[in-house]
Amino acid sequence: YTLLDEENEEHLFIVFNTDHVEHSISLPIPPEGKNWHWIVNTSNQSPEDFFESPSIAEQEQKILPYTSWILKAM
Repeated sequence: YTLLDEENEEHLFIVFNTDHVEHSISLPIPPEGKNWHWIVNTSNQSPEDFFESPSIAEQEQKILPYTSWILKAM
């Protein structure tokens, strides 16, 4: 789901895969002039699960089993 802070114009996209298999998802189109960036990806080992990365180029993504993501439009 997508969270929007209208006052600060910040967007978060949050994904949970509670299944035992990986799933393909399509990221929503980010706001104009922004790209999605990883903030949390629990498929990475700690402490690499929290970070700010370069923008995500591909709209189609695969989420691993039992994984949570938080993406931020920047």
